[in-house]
Amino acid sequence: MGEVLGKAPLSAKSIVTFEFTATGIRILIPSDQKAKDPALALEHTKSGKTWNIEKTASGVHSETWLVPFKALELNGSYQFRYIDKSSSSSRVLGKELAPSLKSDAERFMQRTFFPRAGELHNAELYVPYTKKSARLRVRKAFAHVENVKSLEHLTVKSITQKNDEFRIIGTAFVPGIPSLDLKPFLILRNESEDEVLRIPGERKRSMGNQNRYGFPDCDYTDSGYLFRIPKTDFSTNERLKAPSRLKVCISLVSEDGASYEKTLKSTPASLNSKLRTIVSMKGFASNHILSVISAAANDEIFITHRIEEDVLSRFNKFKRALAYKAYNTLGKPESDAWLLYEFESSAAQDNALALFESLRSNRKDLNVKFIIDRRSPDAAKLKRHGRNVIAKYSLRHYWSLLTARILVSSQSRYHGYRLAPPKSDPIGRQMAKKPFVFLQHGVIALKKISFHRSNPRVACDLFFSSTKLEQGIICREYGYEPHEVPVVGLPRFDKLVDRSDSANEILIMPTWRKWLQRANSHSFKSSDFFRNYISFLKNKELSDTCSRHGIKLKFYLHPMISKHIDCFTDLPPHVEIVSNGQEPINELMMKARMLVTDYSSIAWDFMYMKKPVAFFHFDLPAYDEAHGAYFDLKNDLGRSSAKNPNELTALINSWAHGETWPAPTINEFLHTDRNNCSRAIEVIEELLAKG
Repeated sequence: MGEVLGKAPLSAKSIVTFEFTATGIRILIPSDQKAKDPALALEHTKSGKTWNIEKTASGVHSETWLVPFKALELNGSYQFRYIDKSSSSSRVLGKELAPSLKSDAERFMQRTFFPRAGELHNAELYVPYTKKSARLRVRKAFAHVENVKSLEHLTVKSITQKNDEFRIIGTAFVPGIPSLDLKPFLILRNESEDEVLRIPGERKRSMGNQNRYGFPDCDYTDSGYLFRIPKTDFSTNERLKAPSRLKVCISLVSEDGASYEKTLKSTPASLNSKLRTIVSMKGFASNHILSVISAAANDEIFITHRIEEDVLSRFNKFKRALAYKAYNTLGKPESDAWLLYEFESSAAQDNALALFESLRSNRKDLNVKFIIDRRSPDAAKLKRHGRNVIAKYSLRHYWSLLTARILVSSQSRYHGYRLAPPKSDPIGRQMAKKPFVFLQHGVIALKKISFHRSNPRVACDLFFSSTKLEQGIICREYGYEPHEVPVVGLPRFDKLVDRSDSANEILIMPTWRKWLQRANSHSFKSSDFFRNYISFLKNKELSDTCSRHGIKLKFYLHPMISKHIDCFTDLPPHVEIVSNGQEPINELMMKARMLVTDYSSIAWDFMYMKKPVAFFHFDLPAYDEAHGAYFDLKNDLGRSSAKNPNELTALINSWAHGETWPAPTINEFLHTDRNNCSRAIEVIEELLAKG
């Protein structure tokens, strides 16, 4: 073992002394403190495990005990318990050392290093802040360095909302540094650990810390803090705008710039909350902006800034309550209505619309309704259907959800109401009892999805499919029987007609990435998704090809991407941004001569029309890890898959010059006629007849 580091052992009359030797810790107990029948035990303070220590000598003035290093089996803190077996009394050694300490530095008596299991460990004799006894601390040593100071005492007393600001109150200090020498800051960090906002705090009195931890040269009476987070910060700071989710950290900064930072943690119960949502604050009523401070599963504190659902407004709560009361008063009536809807009841472009229009044209005997948000760009084209169209969040909407005979959608069940109604929501409970037909949004193959029938939020009575391969995937992966997954085709396929002769357009239609779910504009622009697509759209060789052949690129933004439309600036003149709802998707598909996508099922709509599809797979490893596909995207798609903007540009160039496009042979359609709607109506009526 190396030499013992530290000061000479402390010695004084009637004071127990401790010192390191080459083999362990020597403890000398003065004669006036000796017990009649003594024993010494080494106690590990965390686990409670003890070791009996042997006495090595006993003289007139003192007795000597040796704690060998081999007894230090565990890392952490130890204390020394001196026992008088004759009287069954005991005491922890070293308490009498505290009055002799004049400064914080004197608490650390000695340090040394010793080997254990082939590794070097540090042993340290010290008096804790509580001044109750002498302690021995053991930890793995990587270097002979003095203790690095850190923010070790961080507490949260309250988190509240007052007027238009959050207030966080607690205590924070670094042992050994006076509180007034450190300025407190609240730091908000995004999921990449980047600092998004730094808010200076106010120091507050906290006498409890001084009484418990204080020493003459170190004042902790001002270790309290108060942080005020104004709501205006979330409205004006681009990096904080909804949606955002930010981790909350406390930093204490000295005058010389040294920073001591720690993540804020607290259990909801300690803040008088039964839920992990500790406090929330609504913003401007017109936008329904909601900021929430909540505790994650590991008790880390987060601030979440989001746009609240319209369904939670006071007026809508009143209408829901009124509809449900009338429903109960009238004996829970049931109508014969088929209720159809699409993405969050804010679109009319997909399979539900195709089926609704087919029913309206060919089956006047059926009572069919379509739900649409009045503010949707698609609402105007439904006006001709009069009372068969129901405005989202109207009194009729809630009544129809309660009384409808069957729910039919191209998305999951609750897109007709609110995506995640709580179990206590009476309308959500009633919807769960109704038969539900999932028309599908597209052909399942390129993206694994969670639609297992054991999940009541997505379970359905009929799950439409378009190919035998897809039917097998649904039965194998989601727990359905073949008769519950009829191969009828997608209703919107009936309307697909190749109209590419009237335009010279390439449709670019990427799908969403769930890892960008909480991205705001700042984090979105730094993503691989944005960098690859903007690089492709601005590619010089692509621009030359489009100019030479008169090609227009229509870049269709997924609903989850359209909120970042302002990020796509300074695009070449041949690129046109198309936002969700601005132009019907089926019209875009029929006019386009080619599709560029990544993992979107819309690829099969183009294959249904026998049009070429190029797959942009720049993030395939990340996609495989987050989502995955039901076949090998690298090999089964052949040369139509590109992994960077240059490869994708080369594919488009080859197509523009007339090269034959090799269509994938996997997942071929069972039906290529115009009878998908007829087959859909037939199997739905069979379901209702059985019910």
